[in-house]
Amino acid sequence: YPLTDLALGRITFPSNPLPPGMSDPVAAVDGNDHTAWTPGPVARMVVDLGSAQPLGRAEVEWFGGRRTAVRVDVSADGLAYTPAGTIAAGQGSARLAATGRYVAFTAVGWRPGWAAVRRFTLLPG
Repeated sequence: YPLTDLALGRITFPSNPLPPGMSDPVAAVDGNDHTAWTPGPVARMVVDLGSAQPLGRAEVEWFGGRRTAVRVDVSADGLAYTPAGTIAAGQGSARLAATGRYVAFTAVGWRPGWAAVRRFTLLPG
């Protein structure tokens, strides 16, 4: 993993209780290749970077099944989010030109049985 991964080991949301069908999103940022986040019907997770960070690139590594597009949104306060970029279906990364403390990832149109997210990486801008 890149040493500059801003998401690695960070706090994620939702936590407990999780929406039905969703696994713990921390699995996407824990640095363990043997864990993966299953988005479930809500298909949205948020990473708290701890402070506002300039973002240059978002990367996703899928495991198994069909891969969907991922929408990336940023927020300074965790309440109001602004679109920052989209990782196209079947692609692994997208350039971002945004700053934010909270970064939301939405697996657009995700369905049960589709791929899980093994790794979500944020590189600085």
